[in-house]
Amino acid sequence: MENDELQLSQHISKQFNQELEDVRNQVLKMGGLVERQVQDGLNSLLNGDVKLAKKVIKRDRKVNAMEVGIDESCVEILARRQPAASDLRLVISIIKTITDLERIGDEAEKLANSTKMIDEDKITDRQFHELRSLGESVIRMLKRTLDATARMDVEEALDIIKSDVEINQEFESLSRLLVLKMMEDPRCIKDALSISWSARALERIGDHAKNICEYVVYLVKGKDVRHISMEDLDDTLDDL
Repeated sequence: MENDELQLSQHISKQFNQELEDVRNQVLKMGGLVERQVQDGLNSLLNGDVKLAKKVIKRDRKVNAMEVGIDESCVEILARRQPAASDLRLVISIIKTITDLERIGDEAEKLANSTKMIDEDKITDRQFHELRSLGESVIRMLKRTLDATARMDVEEALDIIKSDVEINQEFESLSRLLVLKMMEDPRCIKDALSISWSARALERIGDHAKNICEYVVYLVKGKDVRHISMEDLDDTLDDL
């Protein structure tokens, strides 16, 4: 790599460095809020807690406002500082990351909305168990993603990217279970579809977490690893 190694603490202008640190801290703050949204959205769904669901729905406005605020800060940095090399990658990565965080917030809101649609008495024990398992897996993935982002940890980010396969497998397992249930008892179609939409929301949260990890790799290594197969991912980075 050229002499543009990631250096967030060495700039001619200390004010520029502070601006970069401030915007990074805002991203991490937004990530913490989004993580809480997903956790509360899942809990409201699993526990039939309509009051908690309403809080999640209301807080989504705060997530949206944070995205707008951070985006405006990034645009201002681009316009005034005209960053290059690793600094430019940092700003680009932040802009991309907050977009995915905002979309994770939208999926959390979908979980909360589903709370009012699902008849808890019609969810079988196995459906409940698999939905909870999927949700807990996604929340662990999101937490690891936010930690990797804070530490700019490429190895952890790559491990998380690879783990998305497991999330997809859990989602597919639950989807097959729901299809069988709808075939056996058409009266359960409405609730099964609501569970399916919730499971899809969780699976998409995993996809967005994977995207954020790809931005970590781009930020630190300067390599865009989107659309690279898992088999080729390690070889691609070994060549850097």
